[in-house]
Amino acid sequence: MMESKGEKLPLAVDGKRGEEDEEEVERAVAVQRLKGRRRPIGCCCGIMVGFTLVLAIVCIILAVTVFKVRNPRVTVNSVAVDGFHVKVDLMGFKLDANVTLDLNLSVKNRNKASFKFGNSTAQLYYRGTNVGEALIPAGKINADETINMNTTVKIDAGRLILNGHLMGDVSSGIFPLSTFTRISGRVNVLNIFKHHAVSSSFCNVSIAISNGTVVNEHCSDSLKL
Repeated sequence: MMESKGEKLPLAVDGKRGEEDEEEVERAVAVQRLKGRRRPIGCCCGIMVGFTLVLAIVCIILAVTVFKVRNPRVTVNSVAVDGFHVKVDLMGFKLDANVTLDLNLSVKNRNKASFKFGNSTAQLYYRGTNVGEALIPAGKINADETINMNTTVKIDAGRLILNGHLMGDVSSGIFPLSTFTRISGRVNVLNIFKHHAVSSSFCNVSIAISNGTVVNEHCSDSLKL
């Protein structure tokens, strides 16, 4: 009886070892499968990161080359006198003034991106004194587009009479005026980069009091980014 029990003992030990070996094999297979799954995920993440970096570099290059901010330019194409009447009553110390100027403006967007501007103004000056202004409504200019607009500026006689040069200019027959147009907005590049830009135009105009015509006109434009 003792011998028979001794003979069965090694078989039990071998059975346990066999089960342990199978479990180790299963663990090894599971580990290999997990590693196999992680490799494609790691590759996909690497590809996505690389693609994002390349896209960012391309956007930066385009922003500083093709989409580099250029001057949206305001140009005064013409200044026309719509109404002109200036009369000074020296005895009664009265001024009767009715001066209206029609400005034809063009705004050229020289960018490869849109330019959006808010409400702006065209101001009228007489020898440094602001004597009138007109509203330029907000708008949007597409890439490489030019828009034309007209605005009317009328002189405020109450401001005009306060300037000490008025009598001398009326006597000389030449009425000097200046117009200043300022448009402020943003250049939108790829809906990512937005640059603030201010474009302006300045004109000096001389008007003959006898017939109300423009006898001299000089305009210049500038840009501030």
